[in-house]
Amino acid sequence: MTATTEVDPLHPALPLWPRVGRYAFAIGVGALMGVGNAVERLDGPLPESQQGTVYAVLALDLVLGVVSLALLPLRRRHPLAVACTVVALLSVSTASFAPALVAIVSMGTWRRRPWAVLTGGVFLTGLLVVIALDLPTRPPDEAPWEVVARLVLAPVVYGAAAVTGFYIGARRELAANRHEQALAAEREQALVADTVREAERTRIAREMHDVLAHRISLVALHAGALVYRDDLTREQTAATAATIQGNAQLALTELRQVLGVLRPGDGAHNVEAPQPTLAELP
Repeated sequence: MTATTEVDPLHPALPLWPRVGRYAFAIGVGALMGVGNAVERLDGPLPESQQGTVYAVLALDLVLGVVSLALLPLRRRHPLAVACTVVALLSVSTASFAPALVAIVSMGTWRRRPWAVLTGGVFLTGLLVVIALDLPTRPPDEAPWEVVARLVLAPVVYGAAAVTGFYIGARRELAANRHEQALAAEREQALVADTVREAERTRIAREMHDVLAHRISLVALHAGALVYRDDLTREQTAATAATIQGNAQLALTELRQVLGVLRPGDGAHNVEAPQPTLAELP
């Protein structure tokens, strides 16, 4: 079974140093396991007939360890496939131990129990095969303890790695949910602020509309007086015209203010239009 999964927000790309740390762990522990296996197999003199076989087994252990390590960069896009493959290689390569742990933890972060069960089945099958092949080569008094130790410790190690992955996945999901809640709260606050600003704009515009209407009514009143009054002196006519001019200018200023309030935005780009000069008047 192969599972291909696109990277989602719960599985972001790791920063450089955590990534380096994981690979350093896989390389360092894998190398120690490989060296330990070599020391165990080369402990004591070897019959000449077995030397070629032992060296081939050690070389295969190293090669499969390198293959397991090379598969780790694919674990984010193919978590289940990489975990099952590396766990299967672990059954014949002690150097694959650390890469297998990294792959199991990475697979566990997806928090999918069927994946954990399937990978655990591959792990247990490989363990039983190794025990069946290795048991006849052990001394009779050592064999039972060897079997018990492997059957107890190996599942514990696998379970600890899988649980660690599930825990990391749960923490990431919790952090993602909190981030989404913070974004939603920020959007809600922005919406409330926009609503309050819009209500304030409407209130100010209504008040300024009343003032503007009063100014225009004064302009109309004084202009009407000039039309129907022919007994005004030149000074009175000039004073009335000045009153009309002043109220007209105030009305124009207040009209711009009303438009500025009603215009969306903060008004930073609201530049007043150029005013007509005397040369442009008819």
